[in-house]
Amino acid sequence: MPARSSSRRPFAWAEKTFDENVPPDRRKLAAALQEICRHLTVTAEDGSVLAHPTQAQAAAYLHVSDTTLTRYLQGQRIPPGQTLSLIFDTACRDAGSDQNVGIKWEELRELHARAEQERCGNCSRHREAVRTAGQKLRALQEAHGQLERSMAEREQEIRELRQHVTALKRETQRIRAVQPTPVGEAEPAKVPGGGRCRNSVAGPPPGGGPATERKRDRGGFARRPPRRRAAPQRLSRTARSHSSGTQRRPTHPPKWLCS
Repeated sequence: MPARSSSRRPFAWAEKTFDENVPPDRRKLAAALQEICRHLTVTAEDGSVLAHPTQAQAAAYLHVSDTTLTRYLQGQRIPPGQTLSLIFDTACRDAGSDQNVGIKWEELRELHARAEQERCGNCSRHREAVRTAGQKLRALQEAHGQLERSMAEREQEIRELRQHVTALKRETQRIRAVQPTPVGEAEPAKVPGGGRCRNSVAGPPPGGGPATERKRDRGGFARRPPRRRAAPQRLSRTARSHSSGTQRRPTHPPKWLCS
């Protein structure tokens, strides 16, 4: 289907208003672009020529988007040098020469250079802010790297401490396994009938002689007190006489008791 021009006033879309924040040199460049776009003549796919194209048709003819063309005409964006040259050359070809466009290429390029300088002047504060933010970012990245290295070192120390604790536990268990059991803590020996022998104790038998006693003293066993021998009972004189085979004469009471 062939493209048709709009029923609105010709090139009404090229008349754009400027916002208050648009700098003066940008406004001059945008106004020049609005005047240049009035000389565009679009050739449709079927070969028909549209002397009054719409903004969408003009944007497609200039190989830019409709939104981008609007920003160029409103001064919100400065077109690159290659795009600016394409717009000027296309309008001059459609108009017949640059004299019919109303502005020369040198003048348009001068406006573009001024707008670029104006943009750079307004963006100086932003560049300084970006530079400061970059410095802060690098400082934060360096601090983050230091924290990561410190955390890795702490993790390595914790692993080494855990290995040391494990080795100490194993050494403690080994020492307990080879250490002899004291006499008082020995478990009574079991007898075949299921009972336990009261007199059976772990370790060497009691009364093993001086060498055994010395071993007990060195090994840490409790030393039993020496048993006391029972005192010999004193026999009466009569029993001794009977045991010796002699008889003692009977003793008579005194005479003064008999009278």
